[in-house]
Amino acid sequence: MNLVMVYKSTKQEFHLVTHSYYEESLDYDKVQTMKSNYSMLDVEAQVTVIQEEALLTVQLPEGFEEGSKGTVHMYCPTDSDADQRFELQQPFSISTGDLKTGKWKVIVDWEKDGKTYLFERSVFLN
Repeated sequence: MNLVMVYKSTKQEFHLVTHSYYEESLDYDKVQTMKSNYSMLDVEAQVTVIQEEALLTVQLPEGFEEGSKGTVHMYCPTDSDADQRFELQQPFSISTGDLKTGKWKVIVDWEKDGKTYLFERSVFLN
């Protein structure tokens, strides 16, 4: 029994590194600055999953709804081929019906008035 489990675990694929690992590591300082800018905000952004409607929404903090430009990156840790990027528009919502079931990381970055922000949330899709 133990040998079967060891065999199966060696065949399981986990995509823990993105395809652009090198490029993303070069931007480490930039990402940390964006996260720091976000942490200084008084109000947090919201990521909501409505399972019954197969919907994921992102709401930026008050005051950022208009004039912000950015990206929503859906990162699937178990399958990098399932990763998706969307242009951030307010209000932002996507259908989760075509996304794989499981844990996802939602990474939102945006810019307004020359200042950049980034936050991450983990969600579970049924």
